[in-house]
Amino acid sequence: MKELIFNSILIADISKKAARFQEFSKGFNVITSSDNHVGKSSLVKSLYYALGAEVEFDRTWDKNSKIYIVSFTIDNKKYQIARFLKRFALFENDEMILLTDSVTKELSKKFEDLFSFGVYLPNKSDNKVELAPPVFMFMPYYIDQDRGWVEIYDSFSNLEQYKKDARIKSLYYHLGVYNKDTIDLMAKKDSLFSQLEKLAVEGERLRTVINALSDELKNIVPAENIAELDRNLAVPKEKISLLVKEIGAKRNEIQKLETSLENHKYQLTAIDIVKQHVIEIPTSSSPMKNILSCPNCGYVMDREIFDIVQKNYSSLNKKYAKQQILLLTQQIESKLTKLKSEYVDLMNKMKEEESIYDESKDAYDTYLAQKGLKTTFNTMSDSYENNIAEQAKINEAIKEISLELRNLPNKKEVEEKYIEFATQNLLALGAWEPSYEGQIKLLKPLKGQGTLTNKIILAQVVALFQTMDFLQIESNKFPFIIDSPRGNEASVISSEEILRLIFRIDCIPQIILATIDFSDFKDSVNYDGDINTVHLTEKYKLLNEASYKEHIEEIESLHDLLSNLKKDEI
Repeated sequence: MKELIFNSILIADISKKAARFQEFSKGFNVITSSDNHVGKSSLVKSLYYALGAEVEFDRTWDKNSKIYIVSFTIDNKKYQIARFLKRFALFENDEMILLTDSVTKELSKKFEDLFSFGVYLPNKSDNKVELAPPVFMFMPYYIDQDRGWVEIYDSFSNLEQYKKDARIKSLYYHLGVYNKDTIDLMAKKDSLFSQLEKLAVEGERLRTVINALSDELKNIVPAENIAELDRNLAVPKEKISLLVKEIGAKRNEIQKLETSLENHKYQLTAIDIVKQHVIEIPTSSSPMKNILSCPNCGYVMDREIFDIVQKNYSSLNKKYAKQQILLLTQQIESKLTKLKSEYVDLMNKMKEEESIYDESKDAYDTYLAQKGLKTTFNTMSDSYENNIAEQAKINEAIKEISLELRNLPNKKEVEEKYIEFATQNLLALGAWEPSYEGQIKLLKPLKGQGTLTNKIILAQVVALFQTMDFLQIESNKFPFIIDSPRGNEASVISSEEILRLIFRIDCIPQIILATIDFSDFKDSVNYDGDINTVHLTEKYKLLNEASYKEHIEEIESLHDLLSNLKKDEI
């Protein structure tokens, strides 16, 4: 665990030749005034800004015309950093150890080496885990006057390269729960989920194609080569030939019976007009020797019918003859129904065979089509099997990572202690409500409500520090900077409650508080130690010419160094 202590800051406006030099001490530092617009916020904003964090200055403050020089110690080892625009020079004692305009890569890496501490987060654009900018080292340690009392841990600017849930999870680094390996696991899990989704979509597509190919293959004769194809094609060809003959015979038989049936039906009408003068067509050699004709009307009838009529006319009359003919027609119709059903079945079989073998197709084309579809089918089937296997493999990997993440050291204990301390702080501030029961979570902080916003946010931030201290977590400690914690408080009692909570923090090595009229509350905070108090009095005159002249050599030499920074020198 390492401690960062701010020793001093020198802010110089190069164009106006004005500067401010301010020293700080370990423990409590209070920047106060009896009026606003004296520069309290600009002074404290500049501290972490000099270390590479982005903040929102007042509109009257031109940060681009100023150079910021901060002296600090890390475990009593002296360092100095100078910032002009987006350029940085870092010194260890009097030796320059870094000159860069890259915060994300070079400055972050150097700070990671100095503090033996870094925050790794998955980048929103590609989900790759990377060393986050220094701002995430300082994120819980700064509450900005404008942004910090609106939403917790949102005091710094330009954090959007990481998703909001990833940013809040950076708290686990400060609590000793996360390290780079942990974030690597989480990013890998997210990546696996993304791969799994893509595989599922691809698997469904492959399944649809395989089903379509499977249906198509049913209509193609399988073959491994041309010779086999010819043999396979010969089988349905012979079947088709036999079916054609059978269908033809069946069709002829049907036609013959249909003709006979029509004659029988027609000749029923002849019974009533048969006369004794019906004569037989005389030529016995004629193919129509069984045909009889009436010489008067020309009506033609079958001999079989004539014999029946002739035999029975005198004894059984015409009604009997009709009955006999109707019996014959019924027999013929029954036989026709059976033949037609058989004919339909044969035609269906023909269609099935024709779907397998089409003489209009070239055999080689059929072979190529079959081979191509079969190859594609086999390839798709293999891909589908590999897809399913890969999904199973990824699911198993996700399961293993999830198990490992659930077993993170101290995570449950950290959460329980944080909830306990946050609850105590809310009670001490008079900001507790029964609805908060069960709603306090480290990664889902309570939202502020009206005049209680400052108290709710402060209670949770302090609970974070108290949890680190109680569990003796080996985490780095940075200066806690609080700007205007009583901004929304109209009550003197509420202001006293807020200040008392701040001055009860004994686990942070340095606290810098910017607040108005601190002298009115100093006695009520019940703090026995030394307080480095800085009184600012003149509006809009934080910087002055005298300080610039006093530090002119340091200001201008560092300004020249950073102004002339070239890429080949970085």
